[in-house]
Formats: sequence, structure tokens, C-alpha cells
Amino acid sequence: MRGLLGISLLLWAQQPPENTVVPFTLSDKERLIRLESQLQALASQLEAHKEATQAQLQDIRARLDRLEERMDMQFYALLGAIVGMAGAIIGAIFWDRRKTLQPLEQKIAEIQKDTSRLTGLLHALHEYAKNHPDLATLLRQYGAL
Repeated sequence: MRGLLGISLLLWAQQPPENTVVPFTLSDKERLIRLESQLQALASQLEAHKEATQAQLQDIRARLDRLEERMDMQFYALLGAIVGMAGAIIGAIFWDRRKTLQPLEQKIAEIQKDTSRLTGLLHALHEYAKNHPDLATLLRQYGAL
């Protein structure tokens, strides 16, 4: 145990104190110069990549803007098509109703024409019944006078 303590004291004594200046050699200086030049080269490469990345991002933004414009145009075209189809359906409904009601209107016009003719005939019979009592009795019997 004493031997272990002695060895550790010897090793501790051989270590330089923390405040001791370590000699800076010429090879250390050359190594630092090379390291600085490599760092500068790396920094310039990073700057070049940064510019290229910025250019790519601008290109991507421009593409996205064009895509957004196309999507807007397609949306408006789709909206126009839907509104057009709705208008066509409403127009078809009105046309169908008009076509459906047209024969009914013609029939009503015929009935009105026949009614006016019958009304005229009834007036003529009333006038004739004033001079003929047997016709007046007959018309009263059927509720026409």
C-alpha cells in the first residue's frame, strides 16, 4: 500500500501545474494555419451552398405560386360549371312546366270558346222565349230561365 501511494505521488509530481505555459512549436502553428484555411474553405462552401439553397427555395416558391394560381383558376372554372348546370336545370324545369301546361291552356281556351257560344245561344233562347210561352216554360223547367 505504501508503494502504491509512493507511485501516485511520483506521477502527480511529474504532471505540470495548470498555470504552467506549454511550449508552442512550429508544427503546432502550421497545424493551426492549415486548420484555419480548411475552416475558411468550408465556410466559403457553406456560403455557396446557402446561395444555391436560397435560389432553390425561391424556385420552389415560384412554382408553388404558379400552382396556387392554377388551382384558383380550376376552382373558378368548377364553380362556373356548377352554377351553369344549376341554371340549366332550372331552365329545363321551367321549359318542362310550360310544355306541360300548354295543352291544358289550349283546352281551357277551347272550353271558354264553347262557353261563350253556349252563353250566346242561351241569350238567343231567352229572347225567343219572350214571344213563345211554351219555350219559356221549358227553359224554366230546366233552370235556364
